[in-house]
Amino acid sequence: MKNETTHWLPSAIRFKTVDVSDYHLKDVTVSWESVAGSPYVRSQIHNQNMDMVINQTAPNDYSVALDKLKLKVDAKAPEETRVEAPCPKSEIKSQENTKITFQGKNIQINDRYLARADFVLLDNASEMLVNDIVVQPTQLKEPFKGTFRYDKAENKSFLKASIDSRNAEALVEFIGVRKGFKGDKAWIEANLQWPGSYPCFSRARLTGDLAFEFKDGVIKDAEPGLARILGLLSLSRWRGV
Repeated sequence: MKNETTHWLPSAIRFKTVDVSDYHLKDVTVSWESVAGSPYVRSQIHNQNMDMVINQTAPNDYSVALDKLKLKVDAKAPEETRVEAPCPKSEIKSQENTKITFQGKNIQINDRYLARADFVLLDNASEMLVNDIVVQPTQLKEPFKGTFRYDKAENKSFLKASIDSRNAEALVEFIGVRKGFKGDKAWIEANLQWPGSYPCFSRARLTGDLAFEFKDGVIKDAEPGLARILGLLSLSRWRGV
């Protein structure tokens, strides 16, 4: 019997609204067509704030190129007063290993801007790995680098991330501290974990280790929350500030 391959003519469908977790996308067009000389499909997702192309390169391998993304995330109550919803355990399903190579640029999420965001995702029945993470904030010359792992049996996430920056003020502003540090050098390394997958991430659920060092600068007009942290730290941790 002759093996026949499905061939897709250029096709498209439009969605008025697409909700993904806390993100809301409007007037989304999804188009697709077969790749010439290949059994695979090339897809494109587009709206006013997003341009993304997905190419299938093997039965379970995909490459994703994100050229533009602008998202507005719904505001949440402060974590000190918000009741955290329980993190459901992901269902473990028998499946083939899936690989997604992601390369993104021109990304804005609320008031944070990323010039670049790259990673390689590997998913199977027991765990999801995100390796080779590189996140480049627009206001920094140096990127965040790290890895992420979600253990589906334990229903637990593990994140390792680090950055070595020559602009301490811009770095702490990017991570959410609006004032407090002025200086040339900052190094941060985190080894964190929390129950559930990545949507369950929150400061209230975090455990792990955080190491940091600031040099060639000053601490000035620190925010109240930051001032409390500084008051609990030994001055020996602040080498060269």
